[in-house]
Amino acid sequence: QSLGTSGGDVALEDLRGSIQARSSGGDISARKIKGALAVATSGGDLHLVQVSGTVSGSTSGGDILVKNCADRISVSTSGGDIVASAVDGDLNAMTSGGDIDVRDAEARVRVQTSGGDLSVSHVSQDVVATTSGGDIKVQNALQKVQAKTSGGDVFVRGVGGPVVAYTSGGEIRIQKARSSVNAKTSGGNVFVEMTPEDFTVPHWAKIYSSGGDLTLVLPRNLPATISAVIKVRNHRLRDLSIKSDFPLKIERTEKSDWNREIRATGDINGGGDKIELGTVDGNIEIRKE
Repeated sequence: QSLGTSGGDVALEDLRGSIQARSSGGDISARKIKGALAVATSGGDLHLVQVSGTVSGSTSGGDILVKNCADRISVSTSGGDIVASAVDGDLNAMTSGGDIDVRDAEARVRVQTSGGDLSVSHVSQDVVATTSGGDIKVQNALQKVQAKTSGGDVFVRGVGGPVVAYTSGGEIRIQKARSSVNAKTSGGNVFVEMTPEDFTVPHWAKIYSSGGDLTLVLPRNLPATISAVIKVRNHRLRDLSIKSDFPLKIERTEKSDWNREIRATGDINGGGDKIELGTVDGNIEIRKE
């Protein structure tokens, strides 16, 4: 079935089969569709609720709402916000300038915006979140999380799989990470709390900042091999330090006022997965949980 209008709204409800609908400027709403759905509008909003088949939706400037959809979902807007909840199929959502909020997803989630914020919570599969300038917040994800922003902050909490978090200028905060962590920022502070329950699961970490402080919290009985380094390039900074609740060997080298290093190395609880920390002109602190 195919429907279209040059400027008005389109409302679909209680339909079976493959549905296509298009509008040149109005809103499109679809509810209780038993089959595949493909909708597009040049400027209106999309409201897609209770669709049992695959979903494809696009708008050139409006907002998108997706709720209670059971199959693969692909939606995009050139400037609006996207809100998705209670989705069982893989979700691919993209906007050129708005925010994206995803809650309660039972499959993979991939979200991308060119300038807004991203928020993803309660996801049972992998999460990939990318923004060119906003903040990223991911909570309660059971599998791998990859979060990248060119200028905002990254906040991740409660992740069962590996975490990859990059920002070109903001801060990174990762809490309750139960597997490996790869975190890097070009200028902000980084806080990482690792809480693996099974030490046979990979729990290595690479944590770097080009200009901020690093704080790492570890279980007191975690087996690991730690290597931490502060590169001092500002000759005015004389009180930088590496502080550790675990016994580590700390060494200082000074080639010149603008080329100094502070290093800390050692095995904790017999040694194990490698944990690397590095920053420039910042402090490092390693704490026991």
